[in-house]
Amino acid sequence: MKIQNILMILYQKINKNTMKSLEKLKIFSIVFVLIIFSPVYAYAHWADMAAMEIDIDGKKADAEVTLPIKFIESIDDNKDNKISNEEIEKNAEKIKEIISKDVFVKSDGEIGELSIKPSKTNSLKILETSNKTSSNFKETHIVINLQWNWENEGKIYGLNYSLFPKEAINAHCLVNLTMNNKTKTIIFDQKNTHVMLNDLTIFESLKAFLFLGIEHIATGYDHILFLISLLLAGGGVYYLLKIITAFTIAHSVTLSLAVLDLVNISPRIVEPFIALSIIYVATENFWRKKDEVHWGIVFLFGLVHGLGFAGILKDLDLPKENLFESLVSFNMGLELGQLAIVLSSWFILKKISQNDINLNKKMKFAGSFIIILFATKWFIERVFI
Repeated sequence: MKIQNILMILYQKINKNTMKSLEKLKIFSIVFVLIIFSPVYAYAHWADMAAMEIDIDGKKADAEVTLPIKFIESIDDNKDNKISNEEIEKNAEKIKEIISKDVFVKSDGEIGELSIKPSKTNSLKILETSNKTSSNFKETHIVINLQWNWENEGKIYGLNYSLFPKEAINAHCLVNLTMNNKTKTIIFDQKNTHVMLNDLTIFESLKAFLFLGIEHIATGYDHILFLISLLLAGGGVYYLLKIITAFTIAHSVTLSLAVLDLVNISPRIVEPFIALSIIYVATENFWRKKDEVHWGIVFLFGLVHGLGFAGILKDLDLPKENLFESLVSFNMGLELGQLAIVLSSWFILKKISQNDINLNKKMKFAGSFIIILFATKWFIERVFI
């Protein structure tokens, strides 16, 4: 009888452990599938970014506009997510119609007559032939040369840019404006689509770059997960101050050096390395004896993340007249956004664990595991896709 009871208890225990293992496997499979097919893309920073260089001179305004292909995907006749020269030539009037509704220049209240500026080959050109834009935009954007004309020279000019799909809530267009021998930078988004150019001040440009920096870190999912990986390691307030300081100094250094063209490393190297930095820190959380990541490692990886932050500003070819101010303002936005993310995440993690060691370990391991899956997905996308 005793043997039967022992066998029954043993059977129940094995069966219970098996059910737990199957349940864990089920959860793992669901999480894995959700992450692999998640819409959190590897290149979120510039996917919805447009850029324009415009020169206003009396009776005409010349502009070179860099647009995401998906903004004008209706001209993709064969639906291959690419725009060929043939499709551009065939749909030139359609492109003109799409642009004229949302992108225009006013002179004394009058919208200029839009024409597509001719070039040696054709009126529009694939971005791959442009020397000014980095490989970040290759095969995802096209460049369009435009011109607006008026019969008389105006005194007051206005620029409108509202070519944003409704679903592209984080989309921006950064404009380098040259007028009256002065260069200024303007940032358009879904809420800010029109500006009077004569009244544009440097303060408005700096404010725009500040908010751009905040939005950049808020939508930089890879940078956010790196920071959360650091927080999952544990540590108290002193540790929090150390990692914030190390990461801030490091990425500020490389951000500045890269934007000033003193350091130039291809995004094809930087972006996969950022994903690897996340994988390394999150993986170490499983066996790290001390409840904190060494500040030296944070500083090292911060240097790499700074190069990632710099990518967006380098692609915009900012005018040298306001380069320093724009850089400082953008970096301040990054710091404010980063500080908000780190402090709120740290507070939430501490609140959940409530000094419960077992719960804290489960949260660390589960969170790190999910982060590793995301980072691995991004690494594969950045290297092989």
